[in-house]
Amino acid sequence: MSVENVNVFFEKVSGNEELQMKLKALAEREKGIYADLVKIASEVGCNFTAQDARKAHVKTVRELSKEKLDQVTGGEFINSGAWTGT
Repeated sequence: MSVENVNVFFEKVSGNEELQMKLKALAEREKGIYADLVKIASEVGCNFTAQDARKAHVKTVRELSKEKLDQVTGGEFINSGAWTGT
């Protein structure tokens, strides 16, 4: 079980409308999300723990935050053709 399995699961989700609907239903809740995510993932052969899911989530948020920070501090910002840094 690992964070890599979380990533494999989300690759499967990207091509599976049924899984996408299940995850949308989870997103509307406030508690128990990671535990239910683990159950859904195990149904399609992706085994990981709730802690693995949390780690993957935190990593994704950090990466997105760094990307946005880079855009604001002189990196590329491409949004509706607004600006591209050098």
